Amino acid sequence: MIEIGCVAHFHYSYEDEVLFDNEFDFKILQIWYDREGISLTCQGDPITKIKEMNYPAIIHAVLDINEMEEHIPKLVNILTELDHRELIIHPVCKSETASSETIKK
Repeated sequence: MIEIGCVAHFHYSYEDEVLFDNEFDFKILQIWYDREGISLTCQGDPITKIKEMNYPAIIHAVLDINEMEEHIPKLVNILTELDHRELIIHPVCKSETASSETIKK
């Protein structure tokens, strides 16, 4: 079954994003993660808010290929705390020139 979701916007509160998703019949909310951590506008701790709202979500990590080793353990901890089993990782290559060698990373 296909489920359609949308991405949480940085300039709206998480609560408003969940309301928007429900109103327009989206089924999942994509939450951005980068080198700064979870990018979510909310009162308090983002992980606590995600758990509190209990709305289907998936973490979308956008990381430079040279940040992976540092952030994968952090992401595993976040997934464990949220009881999530899926994660989107979008690797980018800003710290070095993309080549046949960087693709192996």
